[in-house]
Amino acid sequence: MPIPEPKKYMDSELGLGKISSFQSHEAKTRTSGATIAPGTPLQTVGGVVTALTNGKFAGVAIAKNFVKELDYDGVAKNADYEPNEPVPVLTKGGITVIVGEDVVTDQLATVRSGKFMVATPASGTGETYNPGDAVVGIFESNGLANGTAIVKINLA
Repeated sequence: MPIPEPKKYMDSELGLGKISSFQSHEAKTRTSGATIAPGTPLQTVGGVVTALTNGKFAGVAIAKNFVKELDYDGVAKNADYEPNEPVPVLTKGGITVIVGEDVVTDQLATVRSGKFMVATPASGTGETYNPGDAVVGIFESNGLANGTAIVKINLA
């Protein structure tokens, strides 16, 4: 009988843009409007997804199922989604992403400059966050600046 303790059998972070747990998750397929790397926070503009700049958070790009370091009969593989290519967008669940600053488990997450960051409360308030710091999820692992961490989102 298997032991239901995934952390004993695998690293908490499987790779950028990879689903991070066996828990329930949901994804939608969208069309890429630009080149998109796995783990990128996304927005929907004109019916296509692009990297989040100043729009509404729409999810995170899930990585393709191959390892670019392995040889595939001499054919180069690219992990990025090209324009007009279908992109699986995680809307509920945990995923490995790049963080722009040091983060700690259970801190609320926002997106600034294309990277996940800690949402900053407005001074003197308990639940209100600074304008532009829309809370999009919660960190489920620790991470160092410009490294990776797991963020859990729920847009469903």
